[in-house]
Amino acid sequence: MSSQLLTAQDLATESIQPLQKAGTINTDYLGRTWAYVQASEALSQGDALVPESYAVIDADVDAAADADTRRVTGTGDFTTTALADMAGPLVKSAAGAILQHPNGNIYWLWINAGAAQGQGGPIIARVDDNNVDVYWTNSNDGKIATALTTSSDYVVFTSTRVKQCDAAIGADTVGGFVQLQAGITDEYWFWALIKGWGLGSIDTSDSVIAAGEPIVTGTTDATIQGITVGGGSYAAAQTTELAHQIGIGAFDQDADGVIPIYANCVEVFRALPEGPANIDKAFPAQV
Repeated sequence: MSSQLLTAQDLATESIQPLQKAGTINTDYLGRTWAYVQASEALSQGDALVPESYAVIDADVDAAADADTRRVTGTGDFTTTALADMAGPLVKSAAGAILQHPNGNIYWLWINAGAAQGQGGPIIARVDDNNVDVYWTNSNDGKIATALTTSSDYVVFTSTRVKQCDAAIGADTVGGFVQLQAGITDEYWFWALIKGWGLGSIDTSDSVIAAGEPIVTGTTDATIQGITVGGGSYAAAQTTELAHQIGIGAFDQDADGVIPIYANCVEVFRALPEGPANIDKAFPAQV
């Protein structure tokens, strides 16, 4: 975490390139908590945010890989669209577009089904559209512990590319909110509110938010609503809703728009661990 407090100017700034390490957590001059993330779509003030996907790639291995190697092959899977703004050495295309950035998103690959499941770790290099190198966290030397076959299935995920929450009451784990800005441009970087006073977007086709009422996601993308079961009381509220409470409302409001809220989100936007400087060491060694 940076030791320098965020200013109002910091919180009102968006950038086409990351100005901080993706997933950096910091506080502002009012003591609120923020996470530095990238928008995977255009966002509006007060939007409730979740990770873009817990599986930006869900595919199978296309070539066997021996133990004590690093490379995973997935034909056409590892494009710069799928691994958008991946952390790594500063690399530019022939046209000048930046393909990787030292402060970019950290992606993890995990074998989640089939042969050799239960191993994986951070992607340390995107070799090309078909291949990536992985630092394997479950081994004693950062290399594949159990050989991969073409029946090995894998997922790739990141925590710092964000989108509007989906329309599902009390179902999404919201990680933060768009706040002071009028909106965020698609693919731009910004500070998202995790905890503290800010704004949340409501749609009054859902339950209106009463003063002091716990809030969850609503039935319209990016919106929030009050807990409705039992008139909003904690005692009678559904367990699934309370498990996804993301703050409280400040006062009654019965019109669409934004409302002051106290956000208290799950901090899923924190950066995933990256590979150590010495990639031949066992996880989590960093030297």
